[in-house]
Amino acid sequence: MIDRRGRVTVATTDGYVHSFERRGRYRWSYTLSGAVAGPVAHRSKDGALWVGTTDRQLYSIAADGRLLGRITTAAPVATGLVRRSDGSLIYGSGRALYATTAFGGARWRMDLGAVPSGPPGPGLENVTWVAAGRELLRVEGAWRLRRFP
Repeated sequence: MIDRRGRVTVATTDGYVHSFERRGRYRWSYTLSGAVAGPVAHRSKDGALWVGTTDRQLYSIAADGRLLGRITTAAPVATGLVRRSDGSLIYGSGRALYATTAFGGARWRMDLGAVPSGPPGPGLENVTWVAAGRELLRVEGAWRLRRFP
């Protein structure tokens, strides 16, 4: 992830988040429990980020590397995260897509019929796009799933 100042933050599969200045100088690192399977979600108002791990944890980390909070998820986070306009954090695990609040409350679970092949992507309003199996899926809110072969 690259912020407005050009700083780069990366999450690694071996359970770390590292941040670097625009020219490559090291800023900070944070050690996570579990592996990171995809991109982080960024909160633009304050530069904080959300990182999900295979150890069923979501971490909220401030732009300066401080832990803001940690919550346990319903399932291991097997894809990256996407933050929707309603504040939900969306992630894939197994053959399903999950939504949780920023405070750890479960919002919904939707069976996709196949394992997501990449991280979910944001759409307009409360729409999330995700590739699963041989389809592109459009998840509208928590109730509607449209399939595009």
